[in-house]
Amino acid sequence: MNLFGMARQEKGEGYKETRQKSELKFSVSKLRIKNARLTGEWRCWTEVRDSVGIDRQRGAARAKAKFDYEIVPPSLEFDFWAELRDGNEREKVLLTLVLTAMEKLDLSVGAKGGSGFGTFQLQLHKVVELDLHEKQVLLRFLLKRDEFVRKSEGKSWEDWRKDILQNQSFSVRTDVSYHRIPQVFIFTYRLIVEDPLLVATQRVEPMLAFESLISRHGEDLRQREKQELDAVWIGVGKDLDMKDWKPVIPGPSVRGVFRNHCERILRTLAWHYAEGDRDKYKNHCTANVDPWQPNEQLQNQTREEWERNTRGEGTVEEKWHEAGKKVTSLVWDGSDLAERMFGSSLWKSLVNVSEVYFSEDGTQEWQDMLFDHLAVERFSGGAMEGKKFDALPITKATFEGKIAVWGDQLWMIGLVALFFKDLSEGLVRFGSGKTRGYGKLMGWLLKVEAFLLPKTQLANRLKIEVEKGKAWQHKCWQIPNDRPFPKCLQDENLSDLKELLSEGVKEMNKQVEQFIRQGA
Repeated sequence: MNLFGMARQEKGEGYKETRQKSELKFSVSKLRIKNARLTGEWRCWTEVRDSVGIDRQRGAARAKAKFDYEIVPPSLEFDFWAELRDGNEREKVLLTLVLTAMEKLDLSVGAKGGSGFGTFQLQLHKVVELDLHEKQVLLRFLLKRDEFVRKSEGKSWEDWRKDILQNQSFSVRTDVSYHRIPQVFIFTYRLIVEDPLLVATQRVEPMLAFESLISRHGEDLRQREKQELDAVWIGVGKDLDMKDWKPVIPGPSVRGVFRNHCERILRTLAWHYAEGDRDKYKNHCTANVDPWQPNEQLQNQTREEWERNTRGEGTVEEKWHEAGKKVTSLVWDGSDLAERMFGSSLWKSLVNVSEVYFSEDGTQEWQDMLFDHLAVERFSGGAMEGKKFDALPITKATFEGKIAVWGDQLWMIGLVALFFKDLSEGLVRFGSGKTRGYGKLMGWLLKVEAFLLPKTQLANRLKIEVEKGKAWQHKCWQIPNDRPFPKCLQDENLSDLKELLSEGVKEMNKQVEQFIRQGA
């Protein structure tokens, strides 16, 4: 608490509801973090993207749910500077764990973190400890503060962390919420374009897109009467003329496909365990078909629970802690399985889906192709006047992305495994025009990583040994890329991963069956 400071009211003698004699107790934060300033190259431009809400019942765009957002392009570098003043050993350990989590785990800053935005890679170089009781050190610190600290030799981050944590043993409390344990499973995968892929953007200048197309396909395209494009793939690059741009599949598009397919799996299993009883299936479905509709009853219950538990005796922190535990349990029990995993208006998502960027391994170049389309008049069967349009989809490319699952829920790992099974069989399509043969991508699982805390459910199942001085135990499985998932799990080195994923699928079936029976 002292690390980040506090401010609360303590009851004085003769305290009454009027709080006339209450006293304010506070402590200043010992931790100070400076603004992260840009250190790398900046082209003075941002990117604006369009997005649209999806109607879960129809699978099409939801009316009046179109919106846009502005993002900072990737690969920018910022300076990170944190100061701990008068910290004791316990506070140093806590700060070290926080920085280790920022360095190792798949964390993000800013909005839309679950859709691949704001993910950062923290690289810590050195730690400088200053004893300001020494006059010369204090004088130099006051005169040339930042410059003096930067030029000080200090310790490397790795050595300092080792010294702080070497005698520490970590384990998870028995009363901690298992869905909020700060550990993560990360699935790294590859997507190969089989059929044309079009995730269109309306923010690209049509003439610039056409000039970029000519630079890739030759001057013959200048003979076209219409020298602008209606639908263009989304890409990232530094030059405004788009000549160095490379395609990208936006995080919201990938997340939407991932959630939609996982919801299909959950609803299919729910219908199976409902045994043909439509009322049982509808009244307690495992994946709500309309998550845009707020659950007013649950919202009122959480509000009443919070107000009831924040009254009475005790400090503010104690009351908030107890109220938070009860509200969390209430929301978890009142949410369907899809909302527990992907979030809702009352619950933060336990899944982060990254943007899928063009693979830089050099094995394949990307290609695009101009398609001309024409709307058909339904009565005559001929062309509809004024309805000719074109599209520029990606026809050949290899992408790489990540899916991170937080917490200690084994059934979520099993659901992700079923998604990758369908993805490897070409049953999942991305982008627009899916009913016209667009968007078929073949998925290959490349790597699975686990950052697990000691004594948790998943750590125990994998029999991960506890190492002193290390909080998160890292385990990595490299997947052979010559066989699709799940056939690749037949490798002897992946036997423990295969067993874990199989148990996850069984646990998911068990969760769905229990969920349906509870609503019966």
